[in-house]
Formats: sequence, structure tokens, C-alpha cells
Amino acid sequence: MDRTPRFLTLAALALAPAAGVLVANCTNDFDQFSVSGTGGTTSSTTSSTTSSTATGGAGGTGAVGGSGGATGGTGGVPTGGAGGTGGAGGAGTGGAGGTGGSGGQGSLTCGNGTLEAGESCEDSGTVSGDGCSAICFTEGQANQCPTGVQVDLAPPGIWIAAATAGQANITRGSCGGVSAPDMAYRFTPSQSGTVNIDLTGDYAMILVVRDGCGYVPNSTDPFCSNANFSTTYPVTAGQPFHVIVTGNQGDSGNYTLHVYY
Repeated sequence: MDRTPRFLTLAALALAPAAGVLVANCTNDFDQFSVSGTGGTTSSTTSSTTSSTATGGAGGTGAVGGSGGATGGTGGVPTGGAGGTGGAGGAGTGGAGGTGGSGGQGSLTCGNGTLEAGESCEDSGTVSGDGCSAICFTEGQANQCPTGVQVDLAPPGIWIAAATAGQANITRGSCGGVSAPDMAYRFTPSQSGTVNIDLTGDYAMILVVRDGCGYVPNSTDPFCSNANFSTTYPVTAGQPFHVIVTGNQGDSGNYTLHVYY
């Protein structure tokens, strides 16, 4: 008969399951590991790592805008030329376009003694109220008689450019101009002596010089010609005389009158 104490057998049986069981757990930020003993399972789990795409840097700044356009060219007569065009802005967020150049200066010079395009008179002065304004335009109405354009005649003299086309027939000369349009100028000399009178034009002209503006019937003018357009005339300081520009047989056109000492 087996004499082994019965309490030892019971103790061994109680401890047997525990001896066959081994459990280990190990975890960290990346792996988890577990082991089971008899009848258990082994498993391993690996965590995934997610990578995000980085954001690109800011775009660069555009180039600086172009410089301004060239300075404006020399102006025509009588108004100065337009300023140059401003330069275009640079690429990207470019600077503003450049400023255009300033307009050129007009070449017309009133008072220089030379009749230039754009002037209707030139008396070598820049004072208004003497028949030729400070900007070289005749003052008064040359298509009226007896007033006409009233000119203070002083050395060296005056140039006048005008046209008879479209004007009225206000007077005539003893040699013609009965139906032609006329222009009359009243000159008051500043000094006594002899003045020269020259007329040029592009039509069949008549030049008349006399003291009064209106024609006196059956009289002969001191000077009246439809062929000779240059003459001299004796004058006395302060006493007016008239120069009348008319046309032959009703003709009209453009003319330039020069009255000078």
C-alpha cells in the first residue's frame, strides 16, 4: 500500500497548472509582445508611422518696374510736343511704370522780329495794345473801315499775315478793287520820315496807300497798283495813314504785308 502522504499529491496537483503558465508582457512606443503558456498564443503588433508632406516656401518678389520713358521731343509751332510714354512695370509684383518725359518747348518766339508760322503779326515787341498783341496776333478788325486794325508804327516796323477770302467789300482803290473783299490797316507813325511798304501774296492783289480809309469818288490815291507791290510813303509822327489790301476783279487769297522804317 502506497504510504505517500495524501496532502503532497493534492499540493502538486494544485500547483501544476501554475507551473505550466508563463506570461510576459513587453510594450513600448512601437511594439507590443505577449506570450501565453500552454495552450496560449504568441502575437506581435507593430505600429505604423505616418509621414506628412511639408508646405513649400513663399514665392519670390517680382522684379522692380522699368524706368520712365524718354523725354518728350521738341515741340512744334506754336505748342510744345507731348511728353514721352512711361516705362512698363517689371514682371511679377513689379514696381509701377516710370513717369513720361515732359513735353518739348515750342519753337515760336513772339517779339523776335521774324514772322513765324502761327503768328498773324510781328512787331519786335511783346506788349499788347499797339495793334499786335503780346502773343503776336493782330488786334482789331481789319475788315472794317474806317477803323480797321490800328497799329502804333515804331521802328523797325511790323509784319502782318492774313487773308481776304471770306471778307466783305468795305472800300476800293482808285485803280480797282470795286467788288473784291478788302482788309484795311490804320498806321500811326511814332516818328516822321519815310516808310517802306511791301506786299506779297498768292492771288491777283491790289495795294492801296492813302491817308483815309474810305475811297473818295473820282479821286486818285497817292499809291494804287495791281502790278507793283512795293512803295515808300512819307509820314508825319502822330498823323495816321492807311494801307488797304484788296483784289483785282473780285479775286481774294493770302498775303503778307511788311511796313517798316
